[in-house]
Amino acid sequence: MNKRQMQDRASGMGIDASGTKAEIEARIAAAIAAQAAEQSEAAEAATTDDADYEAQMAAMEADNEDEPTAAKRMTATLNRYKGGYTASLTASGTKSQHTGDDLAFALAGMEPADVATAAERILDLGIGFLISDDGISGRYDHLNNGQIRMNSGNRIRAAIKRQDITINDAMEAIAAI
Repeated sequence: MNKRQMQDRASGMGIDASGTKAEIEARIAAAIAAQAAEQSEAAEAATTDDADYEAQMAAMEADNEDEPTAAKRMTATLNRYKGGYTASLTASGTKSQHTGDDLAFALAGMEPADVATAAERILDLGIGFLISDDGISGRYDHLNNGQIRMNSGNRIRAAIKRQDITINDAMEAIAAI
């Protein structure tokens, strides 16, 4: 390596690149040795940290043995609500479930596009707001049919809950479709 290459390497390492080739080479060697020592110390510290980490994890696991896992809690939650659903058929004839309230019975068996249209009319959103003819500009155009049906029904249900409309108003609008 010539002096110019040594100077470039030293500059790249943040080392003083002035002096003779031998002086630059000595500074580079010292910097490499110091860097190796730092890495060795870091590796020893990491080994100590790993042992401490393992001990902390073992202690936490011992403390949490009585607590149910997240999966068990989720299963319990799903099982608690599962019994509250009513079996039904979709517009295509496949099995489905719904909440069993009056609105769910009124919407059961309707095509997703019809439920979206009902929501647009009931909530005065304007035709094409939820699903559009061009398949691009509607708010739910990117969703699958089940998601369109569910979200549209939930919009109507939320309006009833907020008392923006009554269930009878919703039933009349649904019957008109």
